Amino acid sequence: MRLDWEVETGNWALVVMNPDGGRYVETTLDIGAELDALPWVAGALLGVGVLLALLAAGVLYAAVPKRARVAGAGNP
Repeated sequence: MRLDWEVETGNWALVVMNPDGGRYVETTLDIGAELDALPWVAGALLGVGVLLALLAAGVLYAAVPKRARVAGAGNP
């Protein structure tokens, strides 16, 4: 059995039972959803993550003294 349902706002519950009300119900449920805005949200989060990574790299580069960068370049 397949149920396609346009969900509206509210609190919902799904009840699975035998037609005669008997015990021992066994069922398998698969639930899926379509989110039209998901690609935009994912892209925005990825963009923010890249900007934060670049900002962190810049802060780390600025925090290392210039002397330490030149000394580590090949002169022991």
